[in-house]
Amino acid sequence: MSHRWFLVGSGLVLVAMIVGGCAAGSADRAPIPGAGISNDLGDKAFHFHRQAAELREMAKRLEMEAEYYAQQGGRDSELAKRSRDMAKDMWATAEEAERQARDYQSQLPHGRVY
Repeated sequence: MSHRWFLVGSGLVLVAMIVGGCAAGSADRAPIPGAGISNDLGDKAFHFHRQAAELREMAKRLEMEAEYYAQQGGRDSELAKRSRDMAKDMWATAEEAERQARDYQSQLPHGRVY
């Protein structure tokens, strides 16, 4: 029982992170929050690559969580569906962070590595 509450709590925390991180939207192609840590393009590219990797890890955990909920309450359980939806959003956010990293990396002077 406590394991289930832990998973529900962690899911709610991830939802809050997703909502906070996606509040800017992608329609205006605004950078992902936290990108302003440095004016150096290499630092920004590194930051976004790292952020994308972290987001992919969170998405994998959400997929595992959805699988657990599906085993416990059936494939169509509300918790499994919610975890799958959050994982899908997390993958999309990771892809956007990776796109931002590639954009910054393409602006680096030739031969410069971040």
